[in-house]
Amino acid sequence: MGLFRRPRNDPAELAQIKEQLRFMREHWDAAAQRRDEDAQRLATVEAANTDLASVTERLARLDDRITSVSTELANQVNELGNEIERLGGNAPDTASDEARIDEIRTGQERLANEQARYQIAFREDLARLAEQLRRASPPR
Repeated sequence: MGLFRRPRNDPAELAQIKEQLRFMREHWDAAAQRRDEDAQRLATVEAANTDLASVTERLARLDDRITSVSTELANQVNELGNEIERLGGNAPDTASDEARIDEIRTGQERLANEQARYQIAFREDLARLAEQLRRASPPR
């Protein structure tokens, strides 16, 4: 009846198996904890990347706007310079010269008003961007 006989268990062997199981459980739990921590870090990095992409996009739009405003102002200054050169050596003796001077003054006023509008819009954009950056950055 050896078929139904229970095999003998060596207590030292059982203790060794139990120790191996305990060791494997500890490592399994530590690996699971590291996996959870890594997932949290990854979520933080992804959120930071999203914020960075948003800020980068806003900065690119602001750069485009600054370039556009700079180009427009340079064109206006160039136009004004051309007007001044055209009037160059003439003395304002005649009525047509007076009309040209008035035209230049009007152009200067228009240019000054446009520059003021662009400067105000630029400062508002910078303030808006600074506020968005302030909200997006984590507290230190």
